[in-house]
Amino acid sequence: MRDTLRALLERVGSYLGRWCAYIPASAARSAAGALLILARGRLGFVAYHFSESFVAALFHRESEPVWFKRVFSFGATLTLDARKKTQRQMLYLPCYEAQLTVYIRETLKPGMTFLDVGAHVGYYTALGAVAVGEKGSVISVEPEASNFSQLKINIEQNGLYNVVLCKLALSDETGRTILYRNPLNDGGHTLEEPVSYRDSGRTLKREDVQARFAGESLEEEVSIDTGDMLLKNRFAGVVPDLIKIDVEHLELEVLQGFRKTITAPISPLVICEVTKNVAQVVAFMNSHGYDAFYFGSSGLKEVSKEKAMLKGNYLFKCYEASPQ
Repeated sequence: MRDTLRALLERVGSYLGRWCAYIPASAARSAAGALLILARGRLGFVAYHFSESFVAALFHRESEPVWFKRVFSFGATLTLDARKKTQRQMLYLPCYEAQLTVYIRETLKPGMTFLDVGAHVGYYTALGAVAVGEKGSVISVEPEASNFSQLKINIEQNGLYNVVLCKLALSDETGRTILYRNPLNDGGHTLEEPVSYRDSGRTLKREDVQARFAGESLEEEVSIDTGDMLLKNRFAGVVPDLIKIDVEHLELEVLQGFRKTITAPISPLVICEVTKNVAQVVAFMNSHGYDAFYFGSSGLKEVSKEKAMLKGNYLFKCYEASPQ
């Protein structure tokens, strides 16, 4: 029933959004702004699925950013582009990635060090910077040019001077490499060359997406480093208290690049969105003394490498005790 309702809301929102795409720009912005208020109310589920689809269709012809600001519950204000998928989720969801948001907010304490790998436009970087306070620090890593530019703006406009920004990608090697941009999802850029793209449940061939976005470059040359070398060369070998990783399919390689860090005497907590090689990722972390926990619908659940099949967000903790 819930899935049927969601599909209906998305279909209606998309239809109305395309119809309204031809109204004056000021009216379109007013409509999108009004939905921001509705999406955060008691009808959050209904409002979100309608609003996200409506706004996506409303601005689908726009070539320039459509900026909105949202003040989040942790105290930071982010400027977000309503044309872009992940940023729309941040705008219209009552709480973006609620389980991770709550866990990170409760785990980070004043004076801690937080490493945000795949920082996007700064949601978790800002959350972490507020949580660790002036005596703490945040290292924010993002390779894609457009995301990094917006990340920089969001950090500066909030006066988060405890954040150090690093424009590069992390993996298990150093040098230069190609980042493959995903024009359908601003949170979907990857170092792994895509053969297809996913958009709203559909699979699109790479050549079709390239033709659709013929005026855009879908490749960007970026610097690449290992987590261990980044921390050693730029941060005096500091071991973060918490590392968050969101890197679209290269999770295993990024973790392998942190081999020394995760085996330090005081090992960090690691949160990682695992989208590929789930069993191998869990086995790798198990072999380095980490227990694995999956962020499921009912909360954190411990998993073994034999049962690690689900893609999604994992917590890796180097203790026998269950996470709080």
